[in-house]
Amino acid sequence: MIQIIGAGPAGSLLGILLARRGVEVHLYERRSDPHGVAAEAGRSINLALAARGIEPIGRTGWGRRLMAETKRVRAPESVTV
Repeated sequence: MIQIIGAGPAGSLLGILLARRGVEVHLYERRSDPHGVAAEAGRSINLALAARGIEPIGRTGWGRRLMAETKRVRAPESVTV
């Protein structure tokens, strides 16, 4: 059994991938669902994903659904990437 503390994007993704390998996973998060309560002062649920984050999400089978719900953010032209 694996215990994961933190149900953010990385903890949730790890939990999904381990569970698919047959590992019993217990996932813990101290904050409540941000969609059902007032946001904490200074907190945001906005999330930016780079290619290195999108690729493992695709392995869960959620990649297409996730990308359908996202907006592409481009670097300003004055920034060299």
